[in-house]
Amino acid sequence: MVTVEDTEIQRKLDALSDEETRRMLFESLKQGARVLRDTSQGLMLQKNWNFNPKQRENGVGMKSLPELCEVKVFLKTWLALHWLESGTEQRQLKKDHPKDSKHRRTLRKGENRGRVQGTHFFRDARKNEEPILSAIKSEFDKQFETTIK
Repeated sequence: MVTVEDTEIQRKLDALSDEETRRMLFESLKQGARVLRDTSQGLMLQKNWNFNPKQRENGVGMKSLPELCEVKVFLKTWLALHWLESGTEQRQLKKDHPKDSKHRRTLRKGENRGRVQGTHFFRDARKNEEPILSAIKSEFDKQFETTIK
């Protein structure tokens, strides 16, 4: 969650009606969410370069809720993206897998399957708040100028 605390923005908002204020805030938040989405998408492409390109391009989503004046940026529900973000512990097989065309040898219950090393691309994008806040402020100033005219 990114919190914007700016007295200049608050002073400008006090001079406007509630509907104008909600619209301006919502548009500003959407611009900040776009920056966060694009940054996390870029970091995901950098850190997971050998992954399925179709899934990588659409891995981070954005949902706008105008009635609540809220914008959410999230990882889409594809499970592998969550594994790439946070990683997994060492995993073991739950049942025997006999030797066949998929397995070169018989795998026994309890054998290690490996682990996924977390890349934390979404967390790193959220840590860098400066471009997000500057996008919100610049969009807010732009919206304020068009509203005043």
